[in-house]
Amino acid sequence: MRICIFRLAQRKIAQLFSVISFAKNDIERYHHLYANAILTMLELDSSEVVASYFESCEFVINLKGGIDITLPHCPKSISIFNFPPLKKCFMQYLRFKEILNTTVFNDTTSKRDLLEKIAEKPARFIGLFRPTLPKLKLLQNLTQSQEIRFGDAFETIIAEYLAENGYTLLPRKYTWKEKELDIDQCFKKGTQYYFAEQKLRDDHDSTKKVGQFQNFENKIDLMLHKYGKNVISFMFFIDPEMVKNINYYEERAVLARDSKKIPIHIFYGKPFFDMLHITHVWEEILAYLEKWRDEIPEMPELNFDLDVSNSMEQIKVISANDFKKLFSNDAIYEKILLTLFPQKATLKLLLKHFEEIIATGTLTKVAQIKYIEAYDLLKERLSV
Repeated sequence: MRICIFRLAQRKIAQLFSVISFAKNDIERYHHLYANAILTMLELDSSEVVASYFESCEFVINLKGGIDITLPHCPKSISIFNFPPLKKCFMQYLRFKEILNTTVFNDTTSKRDLLEKIAEKPARFIGLFRPTLPKLKLLQNLTQSQEIRFGDAFETIIAEYLAENGYTLLPRKYTWKEKELDIDQCFKKGTQYYFAEQKLRDDHDSTKKVGQFQNFENKIDLMLHKYGKNVISFMFFIDPEMVKNINYYEERAVLARDSKKIPIHIFYGKPFFDMLHITHVWEEILAYLEKWRDEIPEMPELNFDLDVSNSMEQIKVISANDFKKLFSNDAIYEKILLTLFPQKATLKLLLKHFEEIIATGTLTKVAQIKYIEAYDLLKERLSV
């Protein structure tokens, strides 16, 4: 009977929350609570225990967001079991994880960017006056790149949370005084407009912080021109533990508020969500981040041959001149390229790519010569 009641409870709760997204562990908890509560009630009831009896139960979401269940024929004092509210899940964890993993780890430019940096300034990676070996320098570069993309991922995450909680997302790209400006978050609710200059953390040096706030003020002017005085602006740092320049930003915000006559806030972490009356979003972000961090790799993957297709798509657009620099330098090839392409699988595909480009006959004479030179250098390296 307990199994039967449990299965019926599962069906009831599935019907009740069919249009609402809740955390999986909370739903599972409620399945057990319902089943056990109903069994307790039935023990006090002398009527015949059948499935139809359970079907006559009423499941109602109460005003506090909790659930009341009522069974017929039970004494009034025990006929209603009240359960506390379920924790609503405003973004499925799988979606949260997908945004982070796709942006941070499955990008389409980091490998190309790394090789172009090496070709342009090889001494940064293999220079004698460096306290680190090339492999560690490669890891540092990739880690820094992932940090930047981590911030990019949060622009998407915050935008989706805003939309989920009733805010209307507005365009984020504008032309202002002949310059292209990107607004990190631009949204509205009713007649109230909001925009946020969103950064991962406040760790800029003394020079960059000045330019950072000046850029923020330029965007405030743009928003005032576009939407009028009914604008609330934020400089929003996601990480609440990094507040290096808080005093400077607060002082500048006071001056800007006086001159522009609109609300201007400097927020770190939770207060941004409090201001928008969506504190629950911050709590969910913290829970999801903790879970996600338990699943991510300890360090960036240096073996680009593990994903030949992705690596090839990224690096094939590098200029022939940069490839010449990479293949002609013994130290770069032996200490850098063989670290990144240990099986040489991607390099072999690249050699074939060079052959195909040269064979098209569509290159200019100068470009043809450079591709042939890059081809010859790589072919010689691979033949060893």
